[in-house]
Amino acid sequence: MDEGFFYHPAPNPRGGFTCRAVKREQITEAELDAAVAAETGLPPEQCAQVLKAYLRQMLAKGATSRWSPGLYGLIGLYPTAGGSQPGHDDFHTAEQVKAGMSIAFSLDAIRAWRQGLRLVSQGFAGLVTPKLATVICCTTDKPDVYVSGHLIGVRGAHLKLNQHDPAQGIFFILQDGTEVRCETYGGNTRLRVYGRVPEGVTGPIQVRVAAHIYGSVRSTLYTTPLQEVPAPVYG
Repeated sequence: MDEGFFYHPAPNPRGGFTCRAVKREQITEAELDAAVAAETGLPPEQCAQVLKAYLRQMLAKGATSRWSPGLYGLIGLYPTAGGSQPGHDDFHTAEQVKAGMSIAFSLDAIRAWRQGLRLVSQGFAGLVTPKLATVICCTTDKPDVYVSGHLIGVRGAHLKLNQHDPAQGIFFILQDGTEVRCETYGGNTRLRVYGRVPEGVTGPIQVRVAAHIYGSVRSTLYTTPLQEVPAPVYG
């Protein structure tokens, strides 16, 4: 299963090229609480209470213009201000001053973090590539799940493909990193494509769609892994 820091190379308006981070699924408070609990041995609810207490205290210190370039070797804490008024003496409220607090990871912490990153390119953002908005299980009509041996529907844009070309199609990336191509397809337009998950595919998988666009085969990875669910039983 591909995990790592997802990004797009893209044209830089000032010349050359740059990169854009790709946002994947949102992190949850429960997920963070569980991770901190596993690291510290504290109960998850206690971890949440401590974190909130630290954040409240940072706000309290910022209310008296306190700051730090590096707390615990990880973050900097900085008061901020802004706003716009006609005269220099027209700032009378915190809203007018746009008083705020900024928390940012320190440069040393970011440098150390970068050393452990595994980069996953999502393809050049300047090219037209398949756009994968949703993947729906046609058996359960639910997103981001599948039933082995049953159809899924991919919706988005630039999805028209030649199902007889082995370089094009819907591909399933298994947990061990191997890739299996969908061999049976349903309806296919530029906005959607249907394919049957091969029998024997199990566990969490990722979906990649490849299509021939403007002279070359281009592909996009759906960033949310699909979870296997059983087929519903009726009657």
